[in-house]
Amino acid sequence: MQTTKTRQYRAETVRREKERRKNTMLAEERFALILEQLNEKRTVTVQQLCEALHTSESTIRRDLTELDRQGRLTKVHGGATLPDSRFLADEPTMEAKETLAVAEKRSIAAVAAALITAEDFVFIDAGTTTLELVRALTGAALKATYVTNGVAHARLLAQKGCRVYLPGGLLRPQTEAIVGAPAVSSIQQPFRIPEDSP
Repeated sequence: MQTTKTRQYRAETVRREKERRKNTMLAEERFALILEQLNEKRTVTVQQLCEALHTSESTIRRDLTELDRQGRLTKVHGGATLPDSRFLADEPTMEAKETLAVAEKRSIAAVAAALITAEDFVFIDAGTTTLELVRALTGAALKATYVTNGVAHARLLAQKGCRVYLPGGLLRPQTEAIVGAPAVSSIQQPFRIPEDSP
């Protein structure tokens, strides 16, 4: 004959098991949604995932840790990216892209460069058209302040004597771009030029 305490203990054990199974199912649903976001954006921040999935930061961080352990994403500070093999699979190199539509890129670059003044604060994305823009900078545009995730862009801007800032993140060898959640996060933050900068 079961005592009341024994029945209560068994009922509680059954309830906990049902809750565990429910949470496991919800975790798999979250995993699918996280991977869907990554496939669309290639990189996501913890904050973006919290908002999209209506879930706490601690839950998202645990999910990212588990998905990283499974090799389904790469966890980075503040978020996640697709694993390198999928992230780089179909992207041509900078060298290959530089030979395409050269005249058009130079035309776009010349017009854009003429719009930049000494007082401007300019974000330049990595890419071959924007690299042509950097090559086209002259005069007052050289006194502007630049932020870029393009390594080649930063090098050329520095060689021209420009003030240039780079975000932190993962360097993609094929595109020579700094990418990933840390790069996105640092660019999304209000940018302040240090008082002692040249």
